[in-house]
Amino acid sequence: TAPLLDLDGRISQVVELAQDITDQKKTQARMLHAGKLAAVGELAGQVAHEAVTDYFNEADVYVSATYSDGTSISLLEAMACGLPVIVTDAYGNREWVTPAVNGWLYPAGDATALAAMMAEALRDGARREAMRRANLAVTQERADWDRNVAQLFTAYDRLLAPGQRRQEHAHAADR
Repeated sequence: TAPLLDLDGRISQVVELAQDITDQKKTQARMLHAGKLAAVGELAGQVAHEAVTDYFNEADVYVSATYSDGTSISLLEAMACGLPVIVTDAYGNREWVTPAVNGWLYPAGDATALAAMMAEALRDGARREAMRRANLAVTQERADWDRNVAQLFTAYDRLLAPGQRRQEHAHAADR
């Protein structure tokens, strides 16, 4: 594969997973025009869920250019695969991303800031490795389904009227 940065420090290869190829092409055109992107390596478009982990395991960083988002499942999947993340400074992302610890936050729609963060991420392998470890830890601690559903049922138990039992809700844990 091509080096990630060219001799001028511009990003030379980008692999993107997204549902909207049109938005990808517009973002890439703005980055190319601004001189922040040298070339595009692969446009994967929407891929089968079974293949996402393979893409994440080959990537150096996860980038999401949404204007707004709640808690993104693809963000959590990328973090669980140990990817440092670059995402918009939106409420759902701020819940999971601590700048300079496990990723970067940039203003939605700011292609220049996004390109600068991508270049920074790709230049600093030691920082990516530290963020990889941080994201593995945060997802193991906070995004574990078994632990979270147990906490949810504990909260339900505290709220239910006396005499009601958690067994009424136990079937939900099997989903």
